[in-house]
Amino acid sequence: MSRFTRALALAALSFALVTGLLSPSLAEAFKRTEVGETAKDFTLPALDGEKVTLMKSLGPKATLVAFWAAWSPRSLPMLTDMQTFLGEHEKDGLKVLAVNVEHQSWSPEDEPKIREAVKAASATYTVLLDKDFAVYNDYGVVVVPSLALLDKDGKIVSITNGYSSTGKDALKEELLKALGLVKAEEKVAKTDEDGYKANSLAVRHLMMAEKFLDKKMYSKAESAAKDAIGKDGEYALAYKVLSEALKKQGKEEESAAAVKKFDELETKYKAAAPAEPKTEEQKDAKPADGKGSGTSM
Repeated sequence: MSRFTRALALAALSFALVTGLLSPSLAEAFKRTEVGETAKDFTLPALDGEKVTLMKSLGPKATLVAFWAAWSPRSLPMLTDMQTFLGEHEKDGLKVLAVNVEHQSWSPEDEPKIREAVKAASATYTVLLDKDFAVYNDYGVVVVPSLALLDKDGKIVSITNGYSSTGKDALKEELLKALGLVKAEEKVAKTDEDGYKANSLAVRHLMMAEKFLDKKMYSKAESAAKDAIGKDGEYALAYKVLSEALKKQGKEEESAAAVKKFDELETKYKAAAPAEPKTEEQKDAKPADGKGSGTSM
């Protein structure tokens, strides 16, 4: 393949990613890198100009290498979460490297956009610039954002593609294992906004269901959502995804039943969630009519 042909192919791929013609769930995260391999070493400039080499910058126990771009809608939430993970687990041996892959041909106009995204995420970790896509191509990354989780020796223990909500949960599970905070055989629960902790196997099945939905493979999405429910019948989000898969197939009654179950579980666990403790000001506050709680006329 000539340089010109290769350049055209990469340009077409970049255009597809930017415009959404290529769904993240339809593409492989790393075409030339697999779990179990030692990560390919690289040296890239950081935003501050310093040269950073991967294998000389590994965390004591784990390293997250995140590929992102300012134009990618999913990148900012990922960058923000990486900062949260770092804040929680830097003391446990975690390090984060965010590799920006803005465009194949670097432009000085890209840097302000990159800095703006980094600031919005309140990121304190190292941000690297892959200006000519050398690392991007060497790893075979085609989906932005994507992440590789490395152990203390630089071995890849997991790859996260597209950074969906369930992908985030699976990543966090692998991260806790890599940091030695849970044993490999232990199940890490997902906590919903209502306080419910789902079985980690159910979370994995739901992640597959969401991917099938993205691919418009509704029958498989239905099956995967039912597998999630089979692992955890109280997992409200599984019923929500199931209802969507059923509705897409024209199964209106079954979809309505799944929605009803989702609503029931949402109500159940929100009601069971402990109330936030009152502050001293709230305890001392009087009703609007000026009477205390024990005042009578």
